[in-house]
Amino acid sequence: MTLLEPEPDAVKYQEVEDGHIVPAGYLRGFAEGSMIMRHMATLKHKRERLERELSVRSAGTRTRPYSRTRPGDGSRIDDFESTIRMLEDRVGVLRNAAEGFPFDAYERSVIAQFVGLQHVRGPKWARTHEAQAKTKSTLLAFMQVQSFAYAALFFAMRWTLIEFARPTLITCDHPVVTWDSAERVVAPADLYGTDRRRMLEVRFPLNSTLCLLMTWLGGVDDAEMRPGTKTLARNINSFTRASAENEWFYLPGTSPPFSDGRSRLLPLSTQIFGDYETGQIAQRRQNGNTLWESTLSQGLVKQPTFDAWYPDPAFLQGMSQPSATP
Repeated sequence: MTLLEPEPDAVKYQEVEDGHIVPAGYLRGFAEGSMIMRHMATLKHKRERLERELSVRSAGTRTRPYSRTRPGDGSRIDDFESTIRMLEDRVGVLRNAAEGFPFDAYERSVIAQFVGLQHVRGPKWARTHEAQAKTKSTLLAFMQVQSFAYAALFFAMRWTLIEFARPTLITCDHPVVTWDSAERVVAPADLYGTDRRRMLEVRFPLNSTLCLLMTWLGGVDDAEMRPGTKTLARNINSFTRASAENEWFYLPGTSPPFSDGRSRLLPLSTQIFGDYETGQIAQRRQNGNTLWESTLSQGLVKQPTFDAWYPDPAFLQGMSQPSATP
Protein backbone atom coordinates (compact mmCIF):
# COMPACT_ATOMS: atom_id res chain seq x y z
CA MET A 1 0.00 0.00 0.00
CA THR A 2 1.52 3.34 -1.04
CA LEU A 3 0.41 6.92 -1.30
CA LEU A 4 -0.75 7.79 -4.80
CA GLU A 5 0.50 11.12 -6.06
CA PRO A 6 0.40 13.16 -9.28
CA GLU A 7 3.52 13.21 -11.41
CA PRO A 8 6.25 15.36 -9.81
CA ASP A 9 6.16 17.84 -12.69
CA ALA A 10 2.40 18.31 -12.31
CA VAL A 11 2.30 19.42 -8.69
CA LYS A 12 4.93 21.10 -6.55
CA TYR A 13 4.45 20.67 -2.81
CA GLN A 14 5.75 23.24 -0.36
CA GLU A 15 8.44 21.78 1.90
CA VAL A 16 7.52 21.94 5.58
CA GLU A 17 10.34 21.91 8.13
CA ASP A 18 8.31 22.22 11.35
CA GLY A 19 5.06 20.37 10.71
CA HIS A 20 2.18 20.45 13.15
CA ILE A 21 1.09 17.22 14.79
CA VAL A 22 -1.61 19.35 16.47
CA PRO A 23 -2.95 21.90 13.95
CA ALA A 24 -2.66 25.60 14.66
CA GLY A 25 -6.32 26.08 13.71
CA TYR A 26 -7.35 23.69 16.47
CA LEU A 27 -4.98 25.23 19.03
CA ARG A 28 -6.59 28.64 18.47
CA GLY A 29 -9.50 27.31 20.50
CA PHE A 30 -7.14 27.39 23.49
CA ALA A 31 -5.50 30.73 22.67
CA GLU A 32 -6.17 34.45 22.94
CA GLY A 33 -7.18 36.70 20.09
CA SER A 34 -3.50 37.29 19.43
CA MET A 35 -3.13 33.52 18.95
CA ILE A 36 -0.88 33.25 22.00
CA MET A 37 -1.26 30.25 24.24
CA ARG A 38 0.52 29.06 27.35
CA HIS A 39 2.79 26.10 26.74
CA MET A 40 4.06 23.54 29.24
CA ALA A 41 6.91 21.36 28.00
CA THR A 42 8.33 18.21 29.54
CA LEU A 43 12.12 18.39 29.76
CA LYS A 44 14.75 15.78 30.65
CA HIS A 45 13.26 14.97 34.03
CA LYS A 46 9.59 14.50 34.83
CA ARG A 47 9.73 17.06 37.62
CA GLU A 48 11.42 19.65 35.45
CA ARG A 49 9.03 21.84 33.48
CA LEU A 50 9.34 24.81 31.18
CA GLU A 51 6.38 27.13 30.84
CA ARG A 52 6.09 30.03 28.43
CA GLU A 53 3.70 31.76 26.09
CA LEU A 54 4.06 31.26 22.36
CA SER A 55 2.09 31.55 19.15
CA VAL A 56 -0.04 28.62 18.05
CA ARG A 57 2.00 28.65 14.86
CA SER A 58 4.99 27.44 16.89
CA ALA A 59 3.20 24.99 19.18
CA GLY A 60 2.64 21.27 18.66
CA THR A 61 5.24 20.85 15.92
CA ARG A 62 7.87 18.26 15.06
CA THR A 63 10.65 18.31 12.47
CA ARG A 64 9.32 17.01 9.14
CA PRO A 65 6.78 14.63 10.70
CA TYR A 66 5.10 13.74 7.38
CA SER A 67 7.91 14.14 4.85
CA ARG A 68 8.74 11.13 2.71
CA THR A 69 10.93 10.34 -0.30
CA ARG A 70 9.77 9.45 -3.78
CA PRO A 71 10.45 5.81 -4.66
CA GLY A 72 12.01 6.75 -7.99
CA ASP A 73 14.66 9.37 -7.34
CA GLY A 74 14.65 9.59 -3.55
CA SER A 75 13.70 13.25 -3.59
CA ARG A 76 11.74 14.72 -0.68
CA ILE A 77 8.00 15.28 -0.96
CA ASP A 78 5.46 16.75 1.50
CA ASP A 79 2.26 15.66 -0.24
CA PHE A 80 0.74 14.15 2.91
CA GLU A 81 1.09 17.51 4.66
CA SER A 82 -0.84 19.05 1.78
CA THR A 83 -3.55 16.39 2.00
CA ILE A 84 -4.28 16.78 5.69
CA ARG A 85 -4.30 20.57 5.34
CA MET A 86 -7.64 20.20 3.54
CA LEU A 87 -9.15 18.95 6.79
CA GLU A 88 -7.28 21.41 8.96
CA ASP A 89 -8.84 24.26 6.98
CA ARG A 90 -12.20 23.19 8.44
CA VAL A 91 -11.33 23.16 12.12
CA GLY A 92 -13.42 26.27 12.72
CA VAL A 93 -16.19 23.74 13.28
CA LEU A 94 -14.36 22.67 16.46
CA ARG A 95 -13.51 26.15 17.70
CA ASN A 96 -17.11 27.31 17.22
CA ALA A 97 -18.74 24.06 18.31
CA ALA A 98 -21.00 25.71 20.89
CA GLU A 99 -22.53 27.96 18.23
CA GLY A 100 -22.86 25.08 15.75
CA PHE A 101 -24.49 22.63 18.17
CA PRO A 102 -26.48 20.51 17.51
CA PHE A 103 -24.31 19.43 14.61
CA ASP A 104 -25.66 18.61 11.19
CA ALA A 105 -24.32 15.56 9.34
CA TYR A 106 -21.58 17.52 7.59
CA GLU A 107 -20.25 19.13 10.79
CA ARG A 108 -20.41 15.82 12.60
CA SER A 109 -18.44 14.15 9.82
CA VAL A 110 -15.75 16.86 9.82
CA ILE A 111 -15.31 16.50 13.59
CA ALA A 112 -15.18 12.68 13.38
CA GLN A 113 -12.55 12.88 10.65
CA PHE A 114 -10.51 15.39 12.62
CA VAL A 115 -10.55 13.26 15.79
CA GLY A 116 -9.79 10.13 13.74
CA LEU A 117 -6.78 11.79 12.13
CA GLN A 118 -5.60 13.27 15.43
CA HIS A 119 -5.71 9.82 16.99
CA VAL A 120 -3.14 8.44 14.53
CA ARG A 121 -1.00 11.38 13.42
CA GLY A 122 1.19 11.67 16.52
CA PRO A 123 4.56 10.06 17.30
CA LYS A 124 2.99 7.43 19.57
CA TRP A 125 1.07 5.89 16.68
CA ALA A 126 4.11 6.09 14.37
CA ARG A 127 6.34 4.27 16.85
CA THR A 128 3.75 1.53 17.21
CA HIS A 129 3.57 0.86 13.47
CA GLU A 130 6.88 1.96 11.95
CA ALA A 131 8.50 -1.46 12.47
CA GLN A 132 5.83 -3.02 10.25
CA ALA A 133 6.26 -0.43 7.49
CA LYS A 134 9.17 -0.86 5.10
CA THR A 135 9.09 2.77 3.96
CA LYS A 136 7.81 6.12 5.20
CA SER A 137 5.38 6.14 2.27
CA THR A 138 3.88 2.87 3.46
CA LEU A 139 3.60 4.20 7.00
CA LEU A 140 1.86 7.41 5.89
CA ALA A 141 -0.51 5.51 3.64
CA PHE A 142 -1.49 3.24 6.52
CA MET A 143 -1.89 6.28 8.76
CA GLN A 144 -4.32 7.83 6.31
CA VAL A 145 -6.37 4.66 5.96
CA GLN A 146 -6.50 4.21 9.73
CA SER A 147 -7.58 7.83 10.18
CA PHE A 148 -10.66 7.13 8.04
CA ALA A 149 -11.33 3.90 9.93
CA TYR A 150 -11.21 5.67 13.29
CA ALA A 151 -13.35 8.49 11.91
CA ALA A 152 -15.97 5.88 11.03
CA LEU A 153 -15.67 4.32 14.48
CA PHE A 154 -16.07 7.67 16.23
CA PHE A 155 -18.92 8.68 13.92
CA ALA A 156 -20.81 5.53 14.96
CA MET A 157 -20.68 6.43 18.66
CA ARG A 158 -23.14 8.49 20.66
CA TRP A 159 -21.92 12.03 21.20
CA THR A 160 -22.28 14.15 24.32
CA LEU A 161 -20.93 17.69 24.67
CA ILE A 162 -19.79 18.91 28.09
CA GLU A 163 -19.77 22.71 28.31
CA PHE A 164 -17.93 24.75 30.92
CA ALA A 165 -18.98 28.26 31.86
CA ARG A 166 -15.47 29.66 31.45
CA PRO A 167 -12.19 28.52 29.86
CA THR A 168 -10.91 25.64 31.95
CA LEU A 169 -9.79 22.82 29.62
CA ILE A 170 -6.32 22.05 28.33
CA THR A 171 -5.16 20.16 25.27
CA CYS A 172 -1.87 18.48 24.37
CA ASP A 173 0.19 16.90 21.60
CA HIS A 174 -1.88 13.67 21.83
CA PRO A 175 -5.34 14.96 22.85
CA VAL A 176 -7.54 11.93 22.04
CA VAL A 177 -8.06 9.96 25.27
CA THR A 178 -9.55 6.46 25.10
CA TRP A 179 -10.75 4.49 28.13
CA ASP A 180 -10.62 0.69 28.43
CA SER A 181 -13.91 -0.86 29.56
CA ALA A 182 -12.00 -3.19 31.91
CA GLU A 183 -10.81 -0.19 33.95
CA ARG A 184 -13.63 1.47 35.90
CA VAL A 185 -11.43 3.42 38.35
CA VAL A 186 -8.02 4.69 37.24
CA ALA A 187 -5.38 7.10 38.52
CA PRO A 188 -4.40 9.79 35.97
CA ALA A 189 -2.27 7.98 33.40
CA ASP A 190 -1.54 7.81 29.71
CA LEU A 191 -4.33 5.63 28.29
CA TYR A 192 -3.04 5.66 24.73
CA GLY A 193 -3.13 2.27 23.07
CA THR A 194 -6.52 1.15 24.37
CA ASP A 195 -7.81 -1.65 22.15
CA ARG A 196 -10.65 -0.22 20.05
CA ARG A 197 -12.65 -3.39 20.69
CA ARG A 198 -12.60 -2.65 24.41
CA MET A 199 -13.20 1.09 24.32
CA LEU A 200 -15.64 2.29 26.93
CA GLU A 201 -15.47 5.97 25.99
CA VAL A 202 -13.46 8.50 24.01
CA ARG A 203 -12.98 12.10 25.11
CA PHE A 204 -11.57 14.99 23.13
CA PRO A 205 -11.38 18.68 24.17
CA LEU A 206 -12.78 20.69 21.26
CA ASN A 207 -11.74 24.04 22.74
CA SER A 208 -11.08 25.57 26.16
CA THR A 209 -14.75 25.37 27.23
CA LEU A 210 -16.11 22.29 25.45
CA CYS A 211 -15.25 18.59 25.61
CA LEU A 212 -16.64 15.94 23.27
CA LEU A 213 -17.48 12.63 24.98
CA MET A 214 -18.20 9.61 22.77
CA THR A 215 -19.85 6.48 24.18
CA TRP A 216 -21.60 3.30 23.02
CA LEU A 217 -24.93 4.02 24.70
CA GLY A 218 -27.99 3.51 22.55
CA GLY A 219 -29.91 6.35 20.96
CA VAL A 220 -29.02 9.50 19.08
CA ASP A 221 -26.65 12.22 20.24
CA ASP A 222 -27.68 14.26 23.26
CA ALA A 223 -29.91 17.15 22.21
CA GLU A 224 -28.59 19.48 24.92
CA MET A 225 -25.07 20.18 26.12
CA ARG A 226 -24.24 18.90 29.62
CA PRO A 227 -23.03 21.48 32.15
CA GLY A 228 -19.43 20.98 33.19
CA THR A 229 -18.32 20.92 36.82
CA LYS A 230 -14.93 21.34 38.46
CA THR A 231 -14.88 17.60 39.17
CA LEU A 232 -15.35 16.82 35.47
CA ALA A 233 -12.76 19.44 34.49
CA ARG A 234 -10.18 17.88 36.82
CA ASN A 235 -10.88 14.49 35.31
CA ILE A 236 -10.64 15.66 31.70
CA ASN A 237 -7.51 17.76 32.26
CA SER A 238 -5.69 15.13 34.31
CA PHE A 239 -5.93 12.48 31.62
CA THR A 240 -5.23 14.96 28.81
CA ARG A 241 -2.07 16.07 30.60
CA ALA A 242 -1.05 12.44 31.22
CA SER A 243 -1.52 11.76 27.51
CA ALA A 244 0.95 14.50 26.55
CA GLU A 245 4.31 13.33 25.29
CA ASN A 246 6.19 16.63 25.25
CA GLU A 247 3.67 19.47 25.46
CA TRP A 248 0.32 20.50 26.84
CA PHE A 249 -1.39 23.82 26.29
CA TYR A 250 -3.91 26.12 27.92
CA LEU A 251 -5.31 29.63 27.69
CA PRO A 252 -3.10 32.31 29.31
CA GLY A 253 -4.55 33.84 32.44
CA THR A 254 -6.49 30.72 33.43
CA SER A 255 -5.74 28.10 36.09
CA PRO A 256 -6.85 24.70 34.77
CA PRO A 257 -7.81 22.31 37.61
CA PHE A 258 -6.14 18.91 37.98
CA SER A 259 -6.41 15.91 40.27
CA ASP A 260 -3.27 14.69 41.96
CA GLY A 261 -1.52 11.56 40.74
CA ARG A 262 -2.93 9.42 43.55
CA SER A 263 -6.56 10.17 42.78
CA ARG A 264 -8.76 7.32 41.61
CA LEU A 265 -10.98 8.71 38.86
CA LEU A 266 -14.11 7.37 37.19
CA PRO A 267 -14.88 7.44 33.48
CA LEU A 268 -16.89 10.49 32.42
CA SER A 269 -19.58 8.23 31.01
CA THR A 270 -20.43 6.59 34.33
CA GLN A 271 -20.51 9.95 36.09
CA ILE A 272 -22.89 11.42 33.52
CA PHE A 273 -25.05 8.44 32.64
CA GLY A 274 -24.78 6.33 35.80
CA ASP A 275 -25.67 2.84 34.61
CA TYR A 276 -23.23 2.18 31.76
CA GLU A 277 -22.40 -1.49 31.74
CA THR A 278 -20.54 -3.54 29.15
CA GLY A 279 -23.63 -5.61 28.43
CA GLN A 280 -25.56 -2.50 27.43
CA ILE A 281 -23.03 -1.40 24.87
CA ALA A 282 -21.77 -4.68 23.38
CA GLN A 283 -23.89 -4.65 20.22
CA ARG A 284 -23.31 -1.04 19.28
CA ARG A 285 -19.59 -1.35 19.94
CA GLN A 286 -19.47 -4.47 17.78
CA ASN A 287 -21.29 -2.60 15.00
CA GLY A 288 -18.83 0.28 15.26
CA ASN A 289 -15.83 -2.04 15.05
CA THR A 290 -17.35 -3.81 12.05
CA LEU A 291 -17.59 -0.40 10.42
CA TRP A 292 -13.94 0.27 11.37
CA GLU A 293 -12.83 -2.96 9.71
CA SER A 294 -14.88 -2.44 6.54
CA THR A 295 -13.56 1.10 6.19
CA LEU A 296 -9.97 -0.05 6.69
CA SER A 297 -10.37 -2.76 4.06
CA GLN A 298 -11.30 -0.19 1.41
CA GLY A 299 -7.73 1.12 1.35
CA LEU A 300 -6.82 4.42 -0.28
CA VAL A 301 -8.75 5.94 -3.13
CA LYS A 302 -6.85 7.23 -6.13
CA GLN A 303 -7.22 10.85 -5.09
CA PRO A 304 -7.52 10.97 -1.29
CA THR A 305 -10.01 13.52 -0.06
CA PHE A 306 -11.43 14.66 3.25
CA ASP A 307 -14.88 15.39 1.87
CA ALA A 308 -17.64 14.43 4.28
CA TRP A 309 -18.29 10.69 4.42
CA TYR A 310 -21.21 9.06 6.16
CA PRO A 311 -21.74 5.46 7.29
CA ASP A 312 -24.63 3.52 5.81
CA PRO A 313 -27.72 4.87 7.63
CA ALA A 314 -29.30 1.41 7.54
CA PHE A 315 -26.25 0.07 9.38
CA LEU A 316 -26.48 2.65 12.16
CA GLN A 317 -30.30 2.55 12.30
CA GLY A 318 -30.79 5.98 13.74
CA MET A 319 -27.86 5.92 16.15
CA SER A 320 -26.30 9.02 14.58
CA GLN A 321 -27.22 12.08 12.57
CA PRO A 322 -28.94 11.84 9.15
CA SER A 323 -26.67 10.91 6.27
CA ALA A 324 -27.66 13.48 3.68
CA THR A 325 -24.74 15.15 1.93
CA PRO A 326 -24.93 18.95 2.19
